[in-house]
Amino acid sequence: MFHRRKPPTAQELTNDIARDIGRRGWPAEAKAATIRSPFGETVRWAAIIPGRGVAVINDDLRIVVASSNRPTSQAPSFNHTNTEADTEQILRNLPLP
Repeated sequence: MFHRRKPPTAQELTNDIARDIGRRGWPAEAKAATIRSPFGETVRWAAIIPGRGVAVINDDLRIVVASSNRPTSQAPSFNHTNTEADTEQILRNLPLP
C-alpha cells in the first residue's frame, strides 16, 4: 500500500472532508470562497453543508467551523489530524437542522 508522505493541500483536504461528510449521510460540497478583509482578498477552500454551516480550511490546514443557525462570537477551530477525525469534529460543532 502506498502512503502519502507530505500533508495534503487545502483543496485536497476539503474534497476529502466533503466526500466523508457525504458518506455519513449529509450532502456536502467543496468550493473556493473569497474572504474579504481590510488587508485584501484571499481565496480559501470551504466544505459547505446545506442547512448546517461551513468549514473553512486555510493553507496551514487550520479548520474553522461556522454555522448559519447558531452564530457565535468565536467560531470553533482546530488543526488537521486526519480526515475522519476532522469530519467528526466538524459535524460535532455544527447544529442539527
